[in-house]
Amino acid sequence: MQRRLCFVPLLIGALVLPLSGCLGGGVAVKEAESGTGNASGPPEWALSVPSGDGMAYGVGSARVYTDPTSALSRAQDQARTELVKRLEVTVSGETVSRQSRTREDGQSRVTRSIMDTVRSEVQDTELANIEITETHVDREGKTAYALARLNRTRAEMDLISELREIDEAIREVNRDPSRGDSLEQLRALMPALPMLAERKSVHRKLSLVAAGNPGHRMPAEFRQLENRIAELLDSLVVVLRPGGEASRKLDSTLRRALSDEGVQVRESGEGDLVLRYEGGLRTVQRDGRNFVFADGNATVLDRSGRVIAEFQERVKAGSVDPGIARDRAVGKLAQGLGEKLAGSLLESFKRAGVQG
Repeated sequence: MQRRLCFVPLLIGALVLPLSGCLGGGVAVKEAESGTGNASGPPEWALSVPSGDGMAYGVGSARVYTDPTSALSRAQDQARTELVKRLEVTVSGETVSRQSRTREDGQSRVTRSIMDTVRSEVQDTELANIEITETHVDREGKTAYALARLNRTRAEMDLISELREIDEAIREVNRDPSRGDSLEQLRALMPALPMLAERKSVHRKLSLVAAGNPGHRMPAEFRQLENRIAELLDSLVVVLRPGGEASRKLDSTLRRALSDEGVQVRESGEGDLVLRYEGGLRTVQRDGRNFVFADGNATVLDRSGRVIAEFQERVKAGSVDPGIARDRAVGKLAQGLGEKLAGSLLESFKRAGVQG
């Protein structure tokens, strides 16, 4: 199945969705004629927005400067936006309070970084069945108007169908037995993470268009799957392997700083990942202040010694106290390495998803 095989980076929008509904080619442009009384000024549907019949409407207007066509385009965009805003005010406070109780994903900043990145790459599916049904140009008032309409019943049916397709794909991933160490289990389960984020996005749209309770809430098994992925990410153990004596001097400080990021770190023994690094510190005194430049070259390997990623990080920190400057620099270095560690893990999971 396409959703199972591809771990595709996508872009996420805000709740006010970028709706580009069906404009069609048959929208009649009505122009008000100067000096014809009721024919000038805004149309009746702009003064009193239609409602009912399982439809949602939105009205937009734009100033005509030189080109009425450009003004109509802007009015149509505003009409779609206004339609969504009118839908949003119908969403109950129960939905908002339920979302506010969602648990924070994991304890590690690496885990949260991965979860947030996946969410930010999920593309909002456009609402179907939105169309521009009326346009009007008041040349005397130099204003263009547009009326957008959404068939809520049809949009609800389309979104429910999309949710069912996503649910089937998630269950296919969750159906596979999770074997091996934490990293192997994550490679098997991570393709579900963008699907879970996409499902939440589609359900938010369903909440907007449905006349009543939309149902189709996140199944308990999916919430457990999402928590399982976060727990596996949190459980990953990283073993530090410094390269050279200069790097070894950073070992304990770097370990403490990575631990502060929520990463489980060891200086010896076995782990799920090995962070092999070479780093150094350089101190410069200037105007009574100490500036510490820290740099690190890192290679991430899995348990079998396979290289997952290689990256560099360079930071600077300053203070009157040389010890504080050093600690700040190493802390920034650890934060940067943690962020790049999260990015490299995510990329490795994507590659595994595509290859799987």
